[in-house]
Amino acid sequence: MKINRRNIILGILLIILLWAISGILIYLNFDNESRGTLGDMFGAINALFSGLALFGIIISILIQQKELNYQRQELEETRLEFKTNRITTILFKQLDYLNKVIDELTYNPTNKTETNTAVNVSIEKFVSNLDKLKENDNLNRIKELVDLNRKTIIKSVERINIVLELIENVLKTNNLESNDIAQMKKLFIGNINPFIFPLLSHYLENLNPIPEVVDEITKIEKDLIAYELNEIMKIMDFAKDK
Repeated sequence: MKINRRNIILGILLIILLWAISGILIYLNFDNESRGTLGDMFGAINALFSGLALFGIIISILIQQKELNYQRQELEETRLEFKTNRITTILFKQLDYLNKVIDELTYNPTNKTETNTAVNVSIEKFVSNLDKLKENDNLNRIKELVDLNRKTIIKSVERINIVLELIENVLKTNNLESNDIAQMKKLFIGNINPFIFPLLSHYLENLNPIPEVVDEITKIEKDLIAYELNEIMKIMDFAKDK
């Protein structure tokens, strides 16, 4: 039977009714002396019912405590859901910003070094061109184009890492579970412009080997290549399980 207000009221009325009927029956069927004797007989029963009443109060307290625990759990789940929704909103706002930055960067598809943005193309067209050249085994041409657009590629990598560092800090400061952090990272990295990863792959495949240090210029070139590799690996490792 469900415990609700209606059933409680009915139970109280039933107890009062039984109590009244028992009183009437005792009054009608027993004289004063017999009533006293009968009352003494029910003394032990009164103690029993008093104990049962106390037990009922304890049960009621335990039920209330259980309900409070459920309420606390629901409140905690609500807070976690609110926190997750807020973080997800931040992630997608940063994702929109990042994809906009990537889309705005253009690449030179020719060997001409003059900065004529009118001839530059989007990352999608540039990567598609590199893919076609790779299919035709025109590796020298790919290397020329990658070297020509090296600054733009690294610029996009640096922009991505700035946002990834921000996302990393947001996830850590909100005390999320490790599984939730990993899922959100994968969600974020999986929705970045899909052409950025093939572009980085072409870049890594055609990156000049790190030179041996001979003079100051060679040392600078070595440090620059090491820096670029480190920046790219930050992106590649972002969503990997630690």
